[in-house]
Amino acid sequence: MSDAGTFFARSDWTSHGPARSLSGFDLRHSEGLAVHWPGTTLKDYDGPKAPTLQHTADRLEAWRVFHTQVKGYSDIAYQVAIDQAGRILVLHGLSHRSAANGDAAVNRRYGAVLLIVGAAEEPSPAMLSAFHTFYTDAWRARGGKAKILTHDRVRRMTGLGGTSRPGPAITDRIKNDTLH
Repeated sequence: MSDAGTFFARSDWTSHGPARSLSGFDLRHSEGLAVHWPGTTLKDYDGPKAPTLQHTADRLEAWRVFHTQVKGYSDIAYQVAIDQAGRILVLHGLSHRSAANGDAAVNRRYGAVLLIVGAAEEPSPAMLSAFHTFYTDAWRARGGKAKILTHDRVRRMTGLGGTSRPGPAITDRIKNDTLH
């Protein structure tokens, strides 16, 4: 049985709650959704092309620890993650503000989804299908604005420095309006 397009609760990837309380986020007042990526490649683990749920959980937990213990964030920075197997993982959810878009003002305006895809990887059909499911069944269905931007573009629009974007394969799909 495939996990593609399935939503997984926070408890499916971590037993830890946020380090501190999280600020609320109202999708209906958002300006759009920023797409992020870790930029790490599949060579970073020794496994099949589509990672196991445990591998994805381990990566998310490592990022959660980095964000809370090194960066000083309240929690992992993103609201939702989607892996190459097409799993949609709730990180701190759409009702809580992201810490991934640059600063508090930008995070109030944009949601943040993490596509777990590496620099040299194409997003899998399962990931693209799961993004569509997330976008239509969670983001848009709850009142989120249709605008989808790269993390880099959100930061540049607000005067913050750029990043390496969510990689060329994802960036091209956003630019051509074919990600969702």
